[in-house]
Amino acid sequence: GSRGAPLTWARVIALVMRLTQAVTGTATCRISTYVDDPLVVATGSDSQRKRTFALVLLIWASLGLPLALDKATISQHITWTSAVFLPVPGGITVSVKETIVKETLQMVQDFLRSNIIKRKDLRICVGKAMHIASLIQTMRPFLTELYAAYYGQSCGPVGDTIWTKQVRHTLAWIEAFLNESTATLSRTYYLNTYLGSGMQVALCLDASPWGLGGFLVENATIVSWFACSLGQEEMDILQITEAESAAQQVVEALAVLVALRIWKSRLLHQRVQLRVKSDSISALVMSLRLKTTGHGTSIIAREMALDIAQSEYRPDVAEHIPGIDNVLADALSRKYMPDSGYTVPPRLLHVPEIGIPKRTREYYRTLAPPVRRRGQDGAIWADTAATTPLPTECK
Repeated sequence: GSRGAPLTWARVIALVMRLTQAVTGTATCRISTYVDDPLVVATGSDSQRKRTFALVLLIWASLGLPLALDKATISQHITWTSAVFLPVPGGITVSVKETIVKETLQMVQDFLRSNIIKRKDLRICVGKAMHIASLIQTMRPFLTELYAAYYGQSCGPVGDTIWTKQVRHTLAWIEAFLNESTATLSRTYYLNTYLGSGMQVALCLDASPWGLGGFLVENATIVSWFACSLGQEEMDILQITEAESAAQQVVEALAVLVALRIWKSRLLHQRVQLRVKSDSISALVMSLRLKTTGHGTSIIAREMALDIAQSEYRPDVAEHIPGIDNVLADALSRKYMPDSGYTVPPRLLHVPEIGIPKRTREYYRTLAPPVRRRGQDGAIWADTAATTPLPTECK
């Protein structure tokens, strides 16, 4: 077609969909279209739903649109564009198409069995993996090294190749994700979260070059707080130096990870709207999209992705607080600053402090390759190399 054909088609199909929606109404039918792939959701009895679908098809046929009826499906469990949608009580579950998962897993396993990887094959694999990551964002942080290897200058022994050892660690974790239970490759979106109903939980966080601090708010009441320093082993892992401003972005991201882990037990057994508040834009973006750059922040993003993939919670809202207004969390983060004259803020005197476990190398589970074991069904499952105990009670 012509250069302007895509835009022309977009305007035509948008007009057609608005016309169709106006005829059917919105009480029992909703329509969405991605380019030329429509999705019609209907409610009512079986006969009412069939009448709605017949009406929609009749409108499109009368307009002269070519219909690929051989590809049409009527079901609760539907594949649309590149994902599988399944309505559940109170929400909808979105899963990755099984064929894409199998193709990507096969490529990753082939790479792991070889010493070298063709750049062309790596590009294809990264494309498929990014397709999965667009739906399951917890996989996104594990693709950074693949991009770096593909665009890097390092080459393998022959032709346009790279050494497998450059990306073996990342490939092992991607294999673990793709071999995991279906919970890892699907995500459920609840209506009450979209509407903002249920318990309102907020993590108010801050970090300084000397430590981290934050407090937990449940339905407008502060229920717990923490303040901790940075260990030397941890700083070596994240490649930062205490009291240097260059480390600020890393420690701001670390504050989010620490807070999610220490208050994990309060988020597991109930559906809440989880809000993360910080004066760091980069930390907020990472908490929602798991997208970041840099050595230390990439490690933290992978850790957060692993936690979210194995849990039923994840941050729903990221809220930026100007630094001048983030007074309470800022005071907690400066507890270990030399000559700070730190005292517990008056608002927290009667709020319990939660203990923070020492963060050693074992705290960062994605630094080690996943441990592989064989499940009862004969499939290869993946588990983390170490599990860090999390506090369940306040001091």
